[in-house]
Amino acid sequence: MKNEFNFFHSLRVRFSETDGHGHVFNANYLIYFEVAITEYFRHFNLLNPDYFPEQKPILYVKEVQAKYYQPILFDQEIEIYVRINELRQHSLQFTLEIFFPNNDTLLATGKLIWINIDPVLKVKKEFPVPFIKRIQELN
Repeated sequence: MKNEFNFFHSLRVRFSETDGHGHVFNANYLIYFEVAITEYFRHFNLLNPDYFPEQKPILYVKEVQAKYYQPILFDQEIEIYVRINELRQHSLQFTLEIFFPNNDTLLATGKLIWINIDPVLKVKKEFPVPFIKRIQELN
């Protein structure tokens, strides 16, 4: 439900995002999730250099899930709600839910897991303590 989140991002469905039936093409939900997570990071200043004193994080998608409950059509406005519901030493799990504005009907849900990777060694890398503290403040 919407009240379980502290952030959402709004967007309007463009014609190019729909299929031959006028519905949002299923792969575009993953783009919507990524856009909302990017805006979440921007809104809460999570890529602040103070959180990553050595270097910017290299975050890879480890897992993606999407469930569709009701079609979304061209030109409809939607709200994509985002939260980090699990923080581990080197990974983040996001939960996403899509709704119409002023409506509590759940349209779709998503789950993404990102892992932090050392760009040189190509292995999992722990998040810096300042970043972890900031995420904990948000939850």
